[in-house]
Amino acid sequence: MPHVQGSISAAYTWDVPYGKLLTRIQYIYRGPLQSRVYNNPLYDHTPAYNLWNFYASYKPDHMHWLFAVTCSNLSNFAGVNSRYTDPYGSGQTVEQYVPPRQIFGTVSYSF
Repeated sequence: MPHVQGSISAAYTWDVPYGKLLTRIQYIYRGPLQSRVYNNPLYDHTPAYNLWNFYASYKPDHMHWLFAVTCSNLSNFAGVNSRYTDPYGSGQTVEQYVPPRQIFGTVSYSF
């Protein structure tokens, strides 16, 4: 486990013409960690990372529609999320990476 990890976010709803705009920004920090109890510096060190995520949605007044956009990993940081080294002598190491920048759009209708 990392010694320090956490996230903080801020959101604000804006009154805009003909509706409401919600914006949210999120910061995530995960400190460095050792992937195994052996603490071999060649295989077991997983570095720290910082991520920024962004979300915005627009809800028109008196309508059932919602339009939203989400951007995860805003800075497109290529970090290592986790690492696993086979403890049974084969020496294989597998890394799971932080997903690259992803942008999603959503249109929804509530009834």
